[in-house]
Amino acid sequence: MIELLPIPVLVGVALVIAFLAADVKVLNEYERAVVFRLGRLLPTKGPGLVFIIPVIDRIVRVAMRTITTDVPPQDVITKDIQNDLPGSGVTLSMDRNSVMECDLDARLEKLYGIALDTAGDAVFIINADEMVVFANAHAEKLFGFSRKEFLHQYLPELLIPKDALEMHLNLVSLAKTGKNTSRYRTCRLTKAGRLIDVEITMSPLFSNGEFQGLVKIIRDIRETMTLEKEIREAFHKMVNVVGRFHELRDLYTAKHQTRVSDLCRLIGQRIGFSEEELERLSIAAKLHDIGKVAIPLDLLIKPALLTTEEFALVKTHARRGSELLGQEGLDRLLCDSIEQHHEKMDGSGYPSGLKGENILLEARIICVADVVEAMSSHRPYRPALGIDAALEEILRNRGTLYDPSVVDACLDIHRENGWGAGRATEALHQPIS
Repeated sequence: MIELLPIPVLVGVALVIAFLAADVKVLNEYERAVVFRLGRLLPTKGPGLVFIIPVIDRIVRVAMRTITTDVPPQDVITKDIQNDLPGSGVTLSMDRNSVMECDLDARLEKLYGIALDTAGDAVFIINADEMVVFANAHAEKLFGFSRKEFLHQYLPELLIPKDALEMHLNLVSLAKTGKNTSRYRTCRLTKAGRLIDVEITMSPLFSNGEFQGLVKIIRDIRETMTLEKEIREAFHKMVNVVGRFHELRDLYTAKHQTRVSDLCRLIGQRIGFSEEELERLSIAAKLHDIGKVAIPLDLLIKPALLTTEEFALVKTHARRGSELLGQEGLDRLLCDSIEQHHEKMDGSGYPSGLKGENILLEARIICVADVVEAMSSHRPYRPALGIDAALEEILRNRGTLYDPSVVDACLDIHRENGWGAGRATEALHQPIS
């Protein structure tokens, strides 16, 4: 809601008011009645109201200078303002002084238009039936329709692609309950039929408790999306650099993390992760053993079983990895996934002995992929056991050590895609480091 009147809009309004504000008098009861009516058009919640009401208040003070002050407030307004806002057929129906009424409408319409047309985002006011009653100048620029083409048209029919309509209707239903929808990203159509990436803020308008329409602010985020893509690509390159550095120290761990990441992504897709969730999962899996940089190398490549004390030291890698990345400000969920990737469903894992749903789903996925990949590959202290043994392990402990849904997804991937079918043979040609 704070986006309803951005700084450029406030500047525009301030300039207009400064120009008109000579001999502004204190509001009388009549003027306050009009301010109250205008206030009813605005959302009743949110920080935007804090500065919008004073702006409207000052606008009305200026616009009302020529109106007499002896009109009883109860006789001023005989019916509700129509169509929500000036610029869309708003009328203040009064019992007297119709000339003054028209003057007020013209002044308010001009001020609203100047204010909203300075906004750098597309602003729409739509009624309860989603018919456009106001569109600002940037809406014309962004979508290619003129204001005449927008006015009194069903907005979804003009701008929303078919595959995004259901999401839109769900959000409108939510708005009708009185809740402001948080900003969300989607695509919208231009007049030329081109899809553009946008971010939308949608706020409901109510009068006497009844839903009257919506204020929609639509921001063009194409440049933002391009920048975010470049940042993601740079981050992935940095993750790969870290992997290569790790490879110089410990070839087994670096190659292992990459293969675990590949399998995790397949499992995540099978479970229904979004692209954003898949990206986080893939990165967490690619870095899940990063904490081993703090473990003495002779323990990691020891060609024999570790002692109890040595294994206890190796087990600290999960928490150390999480702490290392957390100190650099990486995503908390990503860090927690790394810390929890050795936790087991029955609480027998480490470092915290978490159980069941208390373990992040991302960590449960990494856990299964980690076991399958490790058993299919050479370890410094034993040859590869093969994919069949790995799948038998997760099936035997399905629901006890490993999340059932993750195990099922992994088994399905192996059956359908043959993932891991060649791992035992491939492992025979890997050096034991």
